[in-house]
Parts: sequence; C-alpha cells; structure tokens
Amino acid sequence: MAVIRTDHGRRSPWQNTGEFDAMKTFSLLFVIGWGAALAFGWMALVAPAGEPQVQRMVSFLLAATGFGVGLWAWVKIRRGF
Repeated sequence: MAVIRTDHGRRSPWQNTGEFDAMKTFSLLFVIGWGAALAFGWMALVAPAGEPQVQRMVSFLLAATGFGVGLWAWVKIRRGF
C-alpha cells in the first residue's frame, strides 16, 4: 500500500526546527526598529514646551536607536545577510 503525503515534502513554518532563521530575525528587527523610530520620534517632536529636557532627549535617543536598528536590519536583508 502506498503512503500518500499531503505536505509535499515541505515543513510547516510554525514548526520549530531549532535552526537560526536569519530572514525572520532581521525582518522582526526591521519592523521593531522602524516602529520605535516613528513612535519615539513623534513623541519627541510633539512634546509640550513644559516637558523636561531629559524626557525629550531620551525620546530622541530611542528614536535614533530604532532608526539605526531598522536601517541596519534593512541593509542586512537587502545584501543577503
């Protein structure tokens, strides 16, 4: 009796094989980095005038860090890791 396979030799993307998946990792870093850059950049730009300078500086630093991580991840994805 023949065995009929329904998965056509492919594994499910939800199965954890224990191997490092660079595309998923860099894609996640890309989204989180750009999201942080947009969120914290917006918070820094629209901060009220009475807000302490330290809070504004922290927002700018977090936005710059998010921008750097997002850009780095994009470059890694674009160049093929």
